[in-house]
Amino acid sequence: MNFNPNILCPVCDSLKYHLYKKDLKRDYLKCEDCNFIHVPKEFHLTPELEKSHYSFHRNSPDDMDYRKFLGRLFQPVNNLLKKQSSGLDYGCGSGPTLHLMFEEVGHKMKAFDPFYFNNQLLLENKYDFITLSEVAEHMFTPKMEFIKLFEMLNNPGILGIMTSLIPENMDFLNWHYIKDPTHVSFYSKETFSFLGNIFNSNPIFIDNNIIIFKKTDNIGS
Repeated sequence: MNFNPNILCPVCDSLKYHLYKKDLKRDYLKCEDCNFIHVPKEFHLTPELEKSHYSFHRNSPDDMDYRKFLGRLFQPVNNLLKKQSSGLDYGCGSGPTLHLMFEEVGHKMKAFDPFYFNNQLLLENKYDFITLSEVAEHMFTPKMEFIKLFEMLNNPGILGIMTSLIPENMDFLNWHYIKDPTHVSFYSKETFSFLGNIFNSNPIFIDNNIIIFKKTDNIGS
């Protein structure tokens, strides 16, 4: 593929990226500065096809296995919150569940999703915490979107992210995470550390798919 050498990395604005891998369906570009891997725009699904793909998801608040899965993000975020904090479940999908889990322990929640709950007014508010469960890998312009989300946080505030980090000891093309055609952005610890430099907040890594940023007055907290 001949990609435009003047297009900047969607995370760090670097021009130092290269064709990293290629499979039968897509190309994957890797940034040499922030270790971010992304799928070029010409391989992105149309909004119609993207939503059609999401329609196959069968996530429900009544699914205990799904709740257990979300608990990997819910528990560490909840441990950092004051009682009755205000939160936004960003990218909640068609069966919002994470925001219900926070409501059940007393927090005041809103749910947003560009396909299913597209209330843009919610993005004009401020929140004590924002969660993104399996959302970051769908972002076309991660730096811009994360900056906007961080600006939506009160100070202090918590940004909790669930997304699988690029595996270090596996052939990238065998990684299950890239098999989903709606997954176009793939992050490493270095990628989130770069974003943390923008936020003046060091990322907290929990397991291999939970990342938490704290917004505080103290730089580097």
